[in-house]
Amino acid sequence: MESSLFQLLRIGLEIESPSEDALKRLGVLSFDQWKKLRESVERQGIAAIALDGLNSLVLNFGKDSISPSIASEKWKVFMIQWMGNLLMMEQTN
Repeated sequence: MESSLFQLLRIGLEIESPSEDALKRLGVLSFDQWKKLRESVERQGIAAIALDGLNSLVLNFGKDSISPSIASEKWKVFMIQWMGNLLMMEQTN
């Protein structure tokens, strides 16, 4: 999962372009792994960068290509929570 995180950050920082390789690496993460990844980036203060990377992949390959094994509604709730957490962090800082 660590390599997936670093790839997501490189894409978010625009060091690396979204690629099929990144999509394959991230597409195999389970829902629990995604939750752990989100919790990790939130603790480290890099959640916005990781979300930028994820958003870049979605814009290039479509939302269904990122998490094919996770139910669509479950993924939507997950993403809304991630964005909501970011907004709350921004307002407190």
